[in-house]
Amino acid sequence: MRRVRHIFHLGIKELLVLARDLTLALFVLYSFTLDIKTAGEGMSLELRNAAIAIVDEDHSPLSARFFSAFRPPHFLEPAAIPYAETDQALDSARYTFVLVIPPQFQADLLAGRGPSLQLNVDATAISQAYVGAGHIRRIVAEEIGRYLEHRKIAVSAPVDARVRVKYNPNRINEWYDAVIHLLLVITNISVILPATALLREREHGTLDHLLVLPLGAAEIMFAKIWPTCLLVMVAAYGALHLIVQGSFGVPFRGSEVLFFAGTLVYLLATTGIGMMLATVTRSIQQLALLALLVLIPIIFLSGTYTPIESMPRAIQWLTVVSPMRYYVEFSTAVIFRGAGLAVLWPQLVALAVIGSSFFLLSLLRFRAHFASQA
Repeated sequence: MRRVRHIFHLGIKELLVLARDLTLALFVLYSFTLDIKTAGEGMSLELRNAAIAIVDEDHSPLSARFFSAFRPPHFLEPAAIPYAETDQALDSARYTFVLVIPPQFQADLLAGRGPSLQLNVDATAISQAYVGAGHIRRIVAEEIGRYLEHRKIAVSAPVDARVRVKYNPNRINEWYDAVIHLLLVITNISVILPATALLREREHGTLDHLLVLPLGAAEIMFAKIWPTCLLVMVAAYGALHLIVQGSFGVPFRGSEVLFFAGTLVYLLATTGIGMMLATVTRSIQQLALLALLVLIPIIFLSGTYTPIESMPRAIQWLTVVSPMRYYVEFSTAVIFRGAGLAVLWPQLVALAVIGSSFFLLSLLRFRAHFASQA
C-alpha cells in the first residue's frame, strides 16, 4: 500500500504539471478535437463536384441523356464544348473529365455495330481521376442500358453485379477517416506524454530529487504512465462522443465498455514505447525525432492506409509486431460492426501479449537507466 500511495501522489503531481503546461495542454486538446475533425473532413476520397464537359458530335436523344445523367454531389453540371477545345480545357484544369460522343453513336449502337466513346481524363488530379473514371463508366453503361430497354431492345449481360453495403450503406469515407484518426491520436499522445514527463524531470533537474527518495524504478515509471492513461481515456471518450459521433454522425454499434477496455490494454504497449524512448534520448527535441522513426513504421504496418493483404509478403510478416494493427482491427470491428468479445478475443490476446512485452521491456530498460543515473 505504501508503494501504491507513492505512485498515486506522484501521478497527481504529473497531472498538476500538465495542467500548468499550457502548450502541452493545448496540444492534447487540439489533437482530440480540431485535428480529428480536420482529418475527417479533409482526407475524403469521395468524388465531389468534379468538373466534366461533354463533346456531343452525335446530337441524338441518347447523347442528350448524358447531360442529365451526371448530377451533384459527384459531378458539376456538364458543359458542352467543341472537340477542338478538349486539350485546352484539360491543360487549363477547367475540367477533369471530357467525354467525347462520336457522330452516329446512337445509330451505330442500335445497328449493333459496337460504337466507342472516348473519355479524356486529367490524371494530375489523381484521386478524382481514378474514382471519377469508374463513376463515369458506370453511369454511361446504366444510361445506355435504360435507353435500350426503353426501345425494347434486349441487352444481355454475362453478370448482373449488385453491391449491397451493410455497415456503411452510403459509403461515407469520413466515418472511417474520423475513427482511424482518433486511433492515431491515441497512439501518438500515449507515446509522447509519458516520455515528455520523464524528460521534463531531467531537464528541470527534479529527476535527481526522485533518485534520492525511497522510490523504486517501477514506482516512478507507473507514476508517469497512469496519468497518461487516465488523460487519454477521458480525452478519447470526449472525442468519440463530441467529434466522431457528434460531428460526423458515426454510429457506434458495439460496446463502449469493450472498446475502452481494449484501449486500456493497447495503452500498455504505447506508454511502454514512450518510456523506452525517454531512456535513450536526452532532450524533447531528440524525442521528437526518434518518435517519428518509431511511430511511422507502427502506423504504416497497421493497415490503416494500405490493407495488409496488399502489402509485399515480407512486409506482411512485420505487421505482427505492430500493436496498432490489432488495435485497428479491434476498434473498427467494435464501432462499425458491433462485434463482441466472442469474435474479437484473438485481437485482445495479441494486444495483451504485445503490450505486456513492450511494457516489461520498457520497465527493464527503465530500471537499467535508473540504476545508471543513481
